[in-house]
Amino acid sequence: MKISLRFHHVLCCLVFVFVAALSPAFVGAQHPEESFLTEVRAGLPDPGDLCFPTDLTRWNLLSGDGAATLRSVVPIDRPFSQAVRIEVLRPTTPVWEVQFMSPASSQTLNKGDVLLFVFHARSVNPDVLGRLNVYIQGGEPDYVTIGSVSVQLDDQWRRYYLAAQAERYFQKGRYGVTIHLGSKAQTIELGGMALLHFGRRLSLADLPYNALHWEGEDEEAPWRQEAARRIDCYRKADLEVRVVDEQGRPLGGVPVRIRMERHAYTFGSVMDPVLLGDTENGRRYRERFQRWFNRATAPIYWADWGWENTQAREQYLQMAAWAQRQGFAIRGHPLVYPRFDLLPTWLATRLRDQPQALQAAILQHIAEAVYVTNRFGFNEYDVTNELRDAEEVLAALGGGDTEAGRLRVVEWFSEARRYNDRSRMGLNEYSIVTRGGDTEVEQTIYEDWLRFLADRGQPVDVIGIQGHFNEDVTAPTRVWEILDRFSAFGVPLQITEYDLVTRDEQGQARFLRDFLTAVFAHPATDAFTMWGFWEGAHWRPLGALVRENWSLKPAGEMYERLVLQEWWTDVEPVTDSAGSVRLKAFQGRYTVSVATPASASLRANLGPAGGRWLLVVRTPTEPGARRPLRIRRDPPRP
Repeated sequence: MKISLRFHHVLCCLVFVFVAALSPAFVGAQHPEESFLTEVRAGLPDPGDLCFPTDLTRWNLLSGDGAATLRSVVPIDRPFSQAVRIEVLRPTTPVWEVQFMSPASSQTLNKGDVLLFVFHARSVNPDVLGRLNVYIQGGEPDYVTIGSVSVQLDDQWRRYYLAAQAERYFQKGRYGVTIHLGSKAQTIELGGMALLHFGRRLSLADLPYNALHWEGEDEEAPWRQEAARRIDCYRKADLEVRVVDEQGRPLGGVPVRIRMERHAYTFGSVMDPVLLGDTENGRRYRERFQRWFNRATAPIYWADWGWENTQAREQYLQMAAWAQRQGFAIRGHPLVYPRFDLLPTWLATRLRDQPQALQAAILQHIAEAVYVTNRFGFNEYDVTNELRDAEEVLAALGGGDTEAGRLRVVEWFSEARRYNDRSRMGLNEYSIVTRGGDTEVEQTIYEDWLRFLADRGQPVDVIGIQGHFNEDVTAPTRVWEILDRFSAFGVPLQITEYDLVTRDEQGQARFLRDFLTAVFAHPATDAFTMWGFWEGAHWRPLGALVRENWSLKPAGEMYERLVLQEWWTDVEPVTDSAGSVRLKAFQGRYTVSVATPASASLRANLGPAGGRWLLVVRTPTEPGARRPLRIRRDPPRP
């Protein structure tokens, strides 16, 4: 999980910056209002105040070590008169080493004020999708993000929007727009860009938003038939129920209720302390959790505000106990979050320069946390999380040698298993299936870590893949390609942290349908976890499935339709002349009953091998007496 926003620093703080100006042909007085701006304002209840001129000569390209070039182009039949072409020659790390920066805003921004950035963009190469990360942000020293959006570009000019509301005050001249371009080698064109300030005269709901689109979204897309086939193959099993009397004679024409109670596949959410509250929100939170999920992620963050804090630790343990009482599968997350800003402060202040003492403290915490939580029967632990961002901690553990520090991570897994040899020990990483699947670099780094641990005798038992989506969502077939790649390790895959931030609520619901279907259909996966579901307790409220007033968003309705209706078995067939009913049912826990005067029921689990269940109806001993039902489960067919 991302505990806080990763601040995106502008390159002007780096020593190797150069500024590439546009060609002299564009230098001159501000043009009359561009047609695109007139169109946008005509569709708004308030025209807003322009924060800086739309003249692109006032923007600057900042690039480290010549990683990108800039030139002007003439847009044809577009509602704007200026455009630029930026060629990124190679990917940069971090991506903000190439960025296109606006002039500073001339408008004071008060807390609660609303902004709208409008821009047009396309990828020049029709065979290469472009990618932009766009930020409205404050200036130094902290470069606070006011709003952001990530977009994926095809070769057609399209209009995009970024609406944001300020959470603090900014002086005029202290914020602007920056577009990060260094995620890949690409050539993109930008034009028709304007930042409008509305104060508090408008709300975010008054402003336009980007409609979500992705390859394979149409209802007739071929991947849907393949997904249905896979779900039928991997998530269902053959079930036969036979009903006979005490003499073994089949009872034909008997209605048999076969009702699913819980999926075998686990669907879950991270837990929030609101569930502990004796409040209306606490009650509703618990009810929704119990209705929707059979899995829970138990937070166990080792930080000043987490495990180190007595009150927070007690909340962690109480949430774990609640999940255990519900019979949920539980994942402890994480034992070690390897960033000094997300670990106890004393580790950095006292032990950063003492590698052995630092490792000893980490191992002691792992031992303590696993020992204390053993009583809750956690199915899995994230031993560590987001190792791609662990360079600083690894260097400290290795005495300045990051490679030596990597060996210390092996010891973390060994220590966790020393105190718990029953639970699965996992690793968790972000930016694997997100960003349109344009994550080759991140996938390779993750693979390297997985092999590194396996080669040193500590292979992971489960591979965690986060799913924090922005608007550059990933096609289902690309999701399958990525899952196929990681399934080669031969251990279960899990989507551990799902949300999608967008103001397109219908698109949010449609993408949840497609992504969840693609994951559920992949045989290597065994779990899908939301990173929160209620807007009132969500780290990215726009990503919630349930509004703060507890009404379902379209995405919440979609989740319920899939998990509790389409992927659910609740039927009442009638036995044939042989006393049998046969069907293919979703794997999970069931109640099976027959509607006799002495009705009785059985709870049983249906697994991949299928089931043959026998119900024997006893003859009543006297008129009107209750007839008990004897039920025998035959072994599954070979």
